[in-house]
Amino acid sequence: MSAGRFPLTKVPASAEPKHSDAIVAIDRWGNVAAIVHSANTAVWGTTGIFVDGVSIPDPAAFQQRLIAQTGPGKRLPDPTEPLIIAKDGKPVVALSSIGAGLHQKTVSVLLNVMDFGMGIKRAIDVPCPNSPKYEADGSSRPQVFQGDFCGLLLTAVGKLGLDVAVVSNTLTSTVPRGYVISGYAVGAAIDPKGGYQAVATDSLNGRALGY
Repeated sequence: MSAGRFPLTKVPASAEPKHSDAIVAIDRWGNVAAIVHSANTAVWGTTGIFVDGVSIPDPAAFQQRLIAQTGPGKRLPDPTEPLIIAKDGKPVVALSSIGAGLHQKTVSVLLNVMDFGMGIKRAIDVPCPNSPKYEADGSSRPQVFQGDFCGLLLTAVGKLGLDVAVVSNTLTSTVPRGYVISGYAVGAAIDPKGGYQAVATDSLNGRALGY
């Protein structure tokens, strides 16, 4: 193994990192599913440990505060938030999200749809806060990308006592903007007048398909 060779084996072909998936589906009868899968790690983890073929991820390497709050021997709470919105007992919108800011993205889309009456595409596309910025003393503050919100709004929010961190808006071919702080969402909606609409963010290979 140290030499990189082993009899009767084949070295796996390299592939892009796989980590999390968010999926939403609506069938022809209007049945809806919202699913999310994640290893809850930093890019599949850094332990390199496998037990009976199951990888041992590394959430304990960066979630010490949450572990302390949960207590010894207890399962960490599940941070994923797939959701289905129903009207008169029937599903009309489904949403699933991944990324460090999945909670902020999910709540933002939920408010955009239910409080501001946005369609699913606009609700997902408009800017939103990201995961909090944690300081050395353990405190945190809201975090947004530069250019997503106008300076006047951020100044007004600051006068109300909410200190918002503004981070650089970066995007490369291999690392989507704010990969470690953003939330990425996929969603689908059923039009009461007929028809469906599916939306996915462009980052992280998001796709919307219809058959």
